[in-house]
Amino acid sequence: MERPATRVAGRRAIVHAVVPDPAESPAPTKRPTVRWRPKLAAGVTERATASSSITRMPTVTMIVYGDVEHDSRVRRAATALIAAGFGVSIGCLSRSGNDDVTELDGARVIHVAVGKSRTLPGDQSPFRSPSRAFPGTALVSKVRWLAGYGLALRAWRSRLVERMAPADLWLGHDLFGLWAAAALQARSGGRLVYDSHELFLDAGSAARLPGPGRAMLARMEGRLARRADAVVTVNGSIADELRARYGVDPVVVLNVPGTWRPPATDPFRSILGLNGKSVILYHGALSPGRGIEQLVEVAETLPPGRVVVVLGDGPMFDELVARSRTPELAGRLQVHPAVPIDALPDWVGSADVGVVAFQATTRNNVLGTPNKLFDYLVAGVPVVVSDFPEMRTIVGQVDGGQTCDPADPQSIAGAIDRILSTTLEDRRIERQRLARDAGARFAWSIQAARLVDAVRGALGG
Repeated sequence: MERPATRVAGRRAIVHAVVPDPAESPAPTKRPTVRWRPKLAAGVTERATASSSITRMPTVTMIVYGDVEHDSRVRRAATALIAAGFGVSIGCLSRSGNDDVTELDGARVIHVAVGKSRTLPGDQSPFRSPSRAFPGTALVSKVRWLAGYGLALRAWRSRLVERMAPADLWLGHDLFGLWAAAALQARSGGRLVYDSHELFLDAGSAARLPGPGRAMLARMEGRLARRADAVVTVNGSIADELRARYGVDPVVVLNVPGTWRPPATDPFRSILGLNGKSVILYHGALSPGRGIEQLVEVAETLPPGRVVVVLGDGPMFDELVARSRTPELAGRLQVHPAVPIDALPDWVGSADVGVVAFQATTRNNVLGTPNKLFDYLVAGVPVVVSDFPEMRTIVGQVDGGQTCDPADPQSIAGAIDRILSTTLEDRRIERQRLARDAGARFAWSIQAARLVDAVRGALGG
């Protein structure tokens, strides 16, 4: 049963405002086993083939509490499953405020709205943004925000359960996607798979909840993860954490991009006019804890001929634009909104250095391997990364750049300088070598096969 925040106060209000009640995750109905069979050729009926016992492709519905347009992991998963012969639908959050049905990468996308809200994924949070952005005391603003977030989440899940057609398998992305997928499984059967993109309890606002709230989320994640027929995650360290916490055995599917192509254009020069300059790129969400503040400090001390470009959207966007116009940063810092995923390879592949200087503010930051890391390496762009276990290992496997102390702008600047201190010809040769080695080691075809095998295994095939 739902427990309104208005019935409790203080820390209890914060907990119950957002954390779903454990009783709201019903046990699944009996789940039919769907055996894997090849799709019949066009014009061939079931009677015409003695070896087939199925007349349709298995269906997978992925559930995402967010917008899928910029979620490259979800989109790659959909295309891999479609290529393997599955019918794929995606149930996601509508950011427009209206229900809609579209097609993306061959998948049917059902956008489910929850009405007007300022507490949706990606919106500012009092747990992560300056308190001046939220009226009232710190406690009151947190309770209000979490109450709104919890109401929106529950409303979305309820509407999703009403709208989504049955599926053979439900694939929940991150904890709240899993929570909704489990409700759909309980409604109409099917198998359940959990794709944990990160250590959910140790990322974003969840990492900053009071202890009781985190404990309730941990119990929910553990129960649902153990109920799933398969668990997938992004790297070995996070797999080890999930195994230790919940006794599950995750399949690792790295966040690597699809087949890389050389940039068709150089947007830094053609759009931003940065001719003759070495571009140091950060791309992704513009929020605290990702090393953006430290990179801006680096920009203030850059020698002539170098410029920091920040590409993305998020709560820090307006502040960064304002800073880029100050005398100290004019010509040293450029800020540009996020671009469509299809256009991103041109931007990434045209950079001279990629920076992933996540701060050690959460365990997820320390153990994570964000998409952008592989985007840079596969494009042959050398990187500067935080000296954290997974990122250090991955960069070392392909000799792909430098590590740094992410909290120290001088350490970041020194790592950048070591990359850019060689000649243009040496850098060109090194980029070709890196693209070749990283493309072979981090091929999406290998990761896609792991995902498809996990889904087939969950279906009993």
